[in-house]
Amino acid sequence: MGGKQSRTGLRKKLAAYIPVHTTFISQVLQGHADLSLEQGEAVNSFLERARTNKPYFISFKKYHPV
Repeated sequence: MGGKQSRTGLRKKLAAYIPVHTTFISQVLQGHADLSLEQGEAVNSFLERARTNKPYFISFKKYHPV
């Protein structure tokens, strides 16, 4: 990934997609907040994970919250 500006742009796009505030995305990335299952699924969709990986991601998030 590029510099700080491209990371900030990605956070802004992700926040708009979920939708949550960009501050919340930063808190999650720093380990100070957790995604809900619904938000985790939205992140999964945003990142365009392979269809076969999606159930594993949701199952992991459900049983292993950060």
